[in-house]
Amino acid sequence: MNGLTHTLSDEHHVWPLLRMTGRALASVLLVAGIVATPQAQAAYKEISFETLLSDWNYNPKEPWEVSPHQVANAIPAAVKALDGQKVAVYGATTPLDYKTGVVSQFILGVSADVCAFGATPRINEWISVTMNGGRKTMVWAQGNTTVRGTLHVSETVEDGRVIRLYRMDADSLSSE
Repeated sequence: MNGLTHTLSDEHHVWPLLRMTGRALASVLLVAGIVATPQAQAAYKEISFETLLSDWNYNPKEPWEVSPHQVANAIPAAVKALDGQKVAVYGATTPLDYKTGVVSQFILGVSADVCAFGATPRINEWISVTMNGGRKTMVWAQGNTTVRGTLHVSETVEDGRVIRLYRMDADSLSSE
């Protein structure tokens, strides 16, 4: 839980009061089922963006296109085999709606460098994440997190362009 306490420290300018109550918060999150116990963590296959999800181009003719044109049979068999599997993926979080301090949906990406000075991530370098049961959780902008849940691998297409490849129904998350 030290990672969680560290992530919520003063240096990140996120709720400085939690620096003193980080352990209590971690306990509450554990009881709420938002943070997985070590036993529960073992039920998930660990995968990474670097070695499995982003080591290929969805559309080789448009390798850096944010929303590439759909290509038949573009997803490798090893990636397709992950559809419906319980996985744990480490990545950088980007909250989608942070007005209340907690979210039920966020993006998990290969890199925290997705805006400002970084490159836009390729279509296979991010996962759209929704917390199961409508639960809400704290997600830190550009924070590094392991998310555990069921991965869905399929193309979401609009006007012939792929707008999403991966989505996850998240069971838990933990800050590293």
